[in-house]
Order: sequence, then C-alpha cells, then structure tokens
Amino acid sequence: MKIGEKIKELRKKRGVTQEQLAENLGVSFQAVSKWENNIAYPDIALVPALASFFEVTTDYLFDYTVPKSRPEVKVFKPETYDDLNKILELLQKSVTVIINFDETDEEIKEQIINQLAADTEVIDGQVNQLSHNSYIVTPKNTRIAAKS
Repeated sequence: MKIGEKIKELRKKRGVTQEQLAENLGVSFQAVSKWENNIAYPDIALVPALASFFEVTTDYLFDYTVPKSRPEVKVFKPETYDDLNKILELLQKSVTVIINFDETDEEIKEQIINQLAADTEVIDGQVNQLSHNSYIVTPKNTRIAAKS
C-alpha cells in the first residue's frame, strides 16, 4: 500500500477531514488531497508529525515490516556425489548452505562445486569459497553481505 492510501485510510478511521488534517500539519487541504490520490508525497519532514497524529510508527506509514528472522544457514559435510541432492533440497527451501569438504574426496568435491555453479535455477551462481575446503552457497534471491 502506498503512503497516500495509508494516510487516507488512517484519516477516515480517525474521522477527520482533509482540512482538519491539513490544519494540524500546517499544510493546505489540497496537499493532503494530492497525497491521498498518490499525485504527490508528503515532505519527509512531515512524516514524524503524520505518524504522531495517527498514533502509528513511521514504518507503518510506509507499510514496512522488519524481517522476523535472519536467513537460515546449515553446515553440510558431503560424503558422496549423491549428497548434492540434499544440498539442492536445502537451497530450494531458501537455506544458505556452508559446505565443508574436509573429509570429501577431491574428485567428488569438484563435481559438486561444478554442478552447483551451473545450477542457476536454484542458486543464481552464488558459490563462494570461504577457505580451501569450505564454500558458502546462497539460494536464489539471497545475498550475503560483505564484511567491511
């Protein structure tokens, strides 16, 4: 929902006119009308006053909700090439996978890495080496923020 629609909804719930809201904020009723019709946006300096007037948060005005949790991450130690299917299942469930190849045959390791890098349906090519034998694989539409 756009901020203008949110303002209109809140104003009507509160039972005030555009003129009353405008007077409270020190703007014209035409400005309020433009906001509510998504022709213009309120000045950013007015957003806290709008939130206060309607007794809501600024996040609510912008229809923003904080994500409830961080992305799920699993550590996986493949033993055979068949373990690739288990890794793909995790990725399809939007789980980020850290693969530890410490006890994996080098040939199997290469096959799994090559297959994952080629599987753009699931992972968007996000296979990143963490160390000699550890890789992080992120599912599609997930990005790991770089450390600064």
